[in-house]
Amino acid sequence: MTKVLLAPPALGTVLSLTGLPGGSNKIHDRSPYGNVGTIVGATWAKLPGGLWHLSFDGSDDLVSCGTASVLNPSDDMTLMAWIKMSGFSGGNGNGFGIITRDAVNQRAYIFQITNTNGYLNFLVSKTAAGAFTSLIDTAAIPTERWNLVTGTYHFVADGSSLIEIFLNGVSRKNASNAVGSIASTTSETQIGNRQYVGVTIPFAGDIALPRVFNQALSPLDIQNIFHREKHLFGVC
Repeated sequence: MTKVLLAPPALGTVLSLTGLPGGSNKIHDRSPYGNVGTIVGATWAKLPGGLWHLSFDGSDDLVSCGTASVLNPSDDMTLMAWIKMSGFSGGNGNGFGIITRDAVNQRAYIFQITNTNGYLNFLVSKTAAGAFTSLIDTAAIPTERWNLVTGTYHFVADGSSLIEIFLNGVSRKNASNAVGSIASTTSETQIGNRQYVGVTIPFAGDIALPRVFNQALSPLDIQNIFHREKHLFGVC
């Protein structure tokens, strides 16, 4: 049996779903908070290196991680996952949800791939009703391979907070914005889906090692994670 050794969760981790050892409808959380994910429809798959992950059919699959307030950081936040997609058609016309906490009048954050063009999109909300800032990349992620996608949000002060997106450890785009503190919501944190005015917006492809942090990881931290984990996904 191939054994996969993962580094302990970094400081500030509030959700870390490794998938080990695979099987059942639960995916266990390695963070100190026990936010166990419940798998709805998504199926287990195993990489040649031994890591288990989940495949999402782009129709109705998701992982429910509950409504715990710890999954709704107030000021600083990082969302991170390894993803693999074959294309960008579908997404209900609204994108492909990777990690989200979004419901009608209960929006906190959305990390997704836009449909048709495959751009990374990170949205952070100031009010639960939806006053938000959105940062969208200008180039598609590579298809048919694994990519580490990351979004960070750092609260400095109203009007100067920083939102940034990274692909494979490299910053792609950043902007100052006026969002301020992230909205506190009672919505559910989900992997592989986004709720939008009562409509689900599912992910089509594979997701591994999804994580939420209550701090904005530095570019060096993100780069180090990419280089530490890339061998698990056959990335050079």
